[in-house]
Amino acid sequence: MSFAPDTLRKTLMEAFGTTDQPAYGQIATIDPSGFPKVRTVHIHYVKPLDTLVFNTHVRSPKWQQLKKNPKLSGCYNDPFRGIQFRWDATVDLIEPDSQRHAALLDEMWLRMRADVRKAYWIESGVPVPDVSQRQKDL
Repeated sequence: MSFAPDTLRKTLMEAFGTTDQPAYGQIATIDPSGFPKVRTVHIHYVKPLDTLVFNTHVRSPKWQQLKKNPKLSGCYNDPFRGIQFRWDATVDLIEPDSQRHAALLDEMWLRMRADVRKAYWIESGVPVPDVSQRQKDL
């Protein structure tokens, strides 16, 4: 099954498949009190998996909410293409130590802005690794 209807597929792959022009959209999860929580995420299209993905920290409320209830609603507005895309989805959370998805985790880590990567590392208490050479290799 594809992540989008054929009529929208090419447009969405273009919008979410570039690293030059980040695509930010909103997703909503449900908190423990049953209220929706909306936040902006950087959405990526990952061709090998034919799916849309975004990053989140395993300690974040977003991760915890999706772990408890793996359903979300999303919205992406692209004024340049004149589209708004809304969707409901069931998520597959990828644990940070997943060997099966190690290549995807590395790719997503390097797609993150440097300041965001640093924030993740500072919170973990582990020294920030130098990934500058790996970024040049992509």
